[in-house]
Order: sequence, then C-alpha cells, then structure tokens
Amino acid sequence: MNGVAFFILTLLCQRATGALIIGLSLTLSGRLDEVLKANEIRQTLQLLLDEANLQSMRGRGFRDFRGNDLFFDLLVLDDQGDPEEVQRIYSNMIDLRLADIFLGPQTHALSDVAARVAWEKQRMYVHHSLPVAAYPPQAGRPGVFSVSLPATDHMLEGLRMARRLGSQSLAVITGRDPMLRSMCGLDFPALGWPPPVAEEWLG
Repeated sequence: MNGVAFFILTLLCQRATGALIIGLSLTLSGRLDEVLKANEIRQTLQLLLDEANLQSMRGRGFRDFRGNDLFFDLLVLDDQGDPEEVQRIYSNMIDLRLADIFLGPQTHALSDVAARVAWEKQRMYVHHSLPVAAYPPQAGRPGVFSVSLPATDHMLEGLRMARRLGSQSLAVITGRDPMLRSMCGLDFPALGWPPPVAEEWLG
C-alpha cells in the first residue's frame, strides 16, 4: 500500500461517520483582484462539493471502505494575503484537526508557506497554484503534491452553465493533455482520484 492509499484509508477510518472537511485559506479581504479570484475559487470548490454530496445522497458518490456514502464540507479562512496569517491558519487547522484534506492558497508565495507548514507537521497537502515541477514528491517533501495549473480557474463558468441548464450530474470527459486532466481533477491524489473515466479527445 503506497503512502497516498494509506493516508486515504486512515482518513476514511477517522471520518467514517461524518463529512470529510477540506480546508484552505484564500485572500478574502485586501486587494480587489485577489478577493475576486478568491471568491471564484471558493464558489468553484463549493459547486464541486455540492455535486459530490448530491451524488452521495443518491447512492452514486464516493464511498468509504465500509461502503458508506461520503460527504464533504468546505472550510475557507481569510489569510488577507499575509504569509504570517497563512502560517497561523494552516498550523491551527492541522493542530486543532479542523480539516482532513488541505489545499493551498491562491498565490505561489502563500502556497509555499502552507506547504512548509504541512510538510513540517507531516500532513498531506495539495497545491492548486504551483506547477508540478515546483514541488515533486521526490524533492524532499513527500506529503506535498501539485497540480500543473490552477484547475479552478477554468471550471466555474462551466459548472454554473450546467446548473442553469438543469444538469442533474457532471460527466468527466478528459484527454491526455495535462491541462484537460487537471481541469477534470485527475491530478488531485489526496482526493482519491483518478476516478474510473473513459478518456476522449477534445478536438
């Protein structure tokens, strides 16, 4: 059993009777461009988790090792764009066990601060704003993973459109291109992906 699989199994044992909490910090106050970006990321993540929870209620979502349906909650804290605040937030989330899965802040500099905290405290952490090459697992931080682009940048309008059109579920269609795979969530190891999907070429 590899490290990721062991982590996921431990996680599911701890939260088998409740929701898995995904924790992250975003810049919800401060510069307008950063606040707008943060709100877009938060809305995208919430839409994805709402969809996952809806599928679980229908009996078609993620399941734990006992076969129970899994549900997700999102914990977003305001880091104000301050590295010291990021360090405090991630230290508290880990020490007080406020979350089970940790995602990175929205900028490279803040993601690096959060990654150091998670690595020092031996908790799994997923970047969503740094390139994969920046922190490969073999570079000395085995619990730190990265996606090749901030996938949330490209998903919000599509998810909103699906909701407006009355979509009852989301289909994952992907190709071999790294951008498409990241947009479809296939590079988030801490979330237990990739799921079983059929690959298709997109144009």
